Amino acid sequence: MLDLVELAIFVRAVEGRSLTAAATALSLPRSTVTRRLAQLEDRLGVQLLQRSTRSMSLTPAGEAFFPRAVRLVSDAEAAVSDVRQSQAEPRGRLRVTAPVEFGDGFLFDVAVQFLRAWPEVTLELDLSSRFVDLVSEGFDLAIRAGRLQDSSLVARKLSPVVMRLYSTRAYLDVHGVPDHPLQLTQHETVSLGRGQGPLEWTLVQRRERVLVPVQPRLLVTHFQALRAAVAGGLGIGLMPTFYGDRAVADGRLVPVLEGWGTEGASIHAVMPANRHPRPAVQRFVEAVHRAMQVTEGLT
Repeated sequence: MLDLVELAIFVRAVEGRSLTAAATALSLPRSTVTRRLAQLEDRLGVQLLQRSTRSMSLTPAGEAFFPRAVRLVSDAEAAVSDVRQSQAEPRGRLRVTAPVEFGDGFLFDVAVQFLRAWPEVTLELDLSSRFVDLVSEGFDLAIRAGRLQDSSLVARKLSPVVMRLYSTRAYLDVHGVPDHPLQLTQHETVSLGRGQGPLEWTLVQRRERVLVPVQPRLLVTHFQALRAAVAGGLGIGLMPTFYGDRAVADGRLVPVLEGWGTEGASIHAVMPANRHPRPAVQRFVEAVHRAMQVTEGLT
């Protein structure tokens, strides 16, 4: 079995063009470097370096082995760095961008709790409908829906956007409680959307799927406006659980047709690929992920 210390000695010796450079880089005695390098060559059964009092060069076997040794050492160092970073306390400035509709009533609440938990972090939360270039604008993180298109970014899936039905108790007391999705055609509705074309809600429960034609009294383009309209008693609305369930918890809304709903595009945490995430970034992503797991997806 290969020894990572021996691999590191070999890599640093090649990079520094001498065994002395490897000893200095790894804080080891030169005698140890010489001995461990010889042990590596014995394990492999080949000579990796041609050494003299004045020069050192790679043998053909060494040239073939060096790129793989670099990858192994780099991966090991990255793993150690990841563990150390994960244990470090978040601090410093954190810049996050997210869509407006995702921020109000959800991400802002997560941010407040996060800052209370980590007093050494300062947060800039940019809620914007524009597409933000993370690298050129210096952002650490974006929360986005849909597929990742930019290969210079990496994404972590947080959760699908689960949509369910909500209304107020007062509205249901007057208009009745539907017990099947098609009965929604007899109710006042509020919906996300724009335009004058026909609108359908596709509702799913286990393997059953129902298309419900709706004629909303109000069409809006933002989730917070949708929730406010439903809470104002205008009818039944289809909205993400991370909006609706919080309004249920504080008594403003009640669920309708529990078990029915639909899943939209997934939410991702997106970060620059060439930037090792700092503890503040990692912990903020974890906080958003936990908050989105309050409600489960459809089954």
